[in-house]
Amino acid sequence: DELWLCHRLDATTSGILMLARKSSANRKLQVAFRERTAQKAYLAWVGGEFLGSRWVDAPIGRLKGTKHGVLENGKPSRTQIESIWSGHGVSLICARPKTGRTHQIRVHLAHLGHPILGDRLYGGLMYLPGSKMPVRRALLHAQALCVTHPQSGKLTEYRVAPPGDFRDVSHQLSLDIDWESLGRVKEVEESEN
Repeated sequence: DELWLCHRLDATTSGILMLARKSSANRKLQVAFRERTAQKAYLAWVGGEFLGSRWVDAPIGRLKGTKHGVLENGKPSRTQIESIWSGHGVSLICARPKTGRTHQIRVHLAHLGHPILGDRLYGGLMYLPGSKMPVRRALLHAQALCVTHPQSGKLTEYRVAPPGDFRDVSHQLSLDIDWESLGRVKEVEESEN
């Protein structure tokens, strides 16, 4: 049996990865990702205290090697970022990208001054502030994906809770977080800023 990879995640990003078992399903899902009808929600632990919700409209282009950044002549890139919890020099956020640029969430958060914990490429802290807890990867997690099912035609949401290393931050901060309720995919008004 063959499997087709329908979209990609950065190497250290945990979470939902969609595969198709039929080439016809793969073609339909590829269209959904290309035409941006697939909706995604990511959770991330970031440095600094990010409060509220905002849209980031900042064009992204390649800087050097694998590193990307906000560039005036970059490709249009749009992400909604929403605070879930903030304190002790870190924040848990939900990011909903409307475009699909390379490293988009990582670049937009670094651009705002809130790089993802453990993200060496974009200046993320390698230790949880105020502790000796090392952060061994960029703490970005693909929590939810909503797409029209290629066979049934029904809008379907897929979800997966974050892995242990992601949850370790909340344990270190003595937070009791209901991971299943976070990062729901939702349609957000494009006019919100």
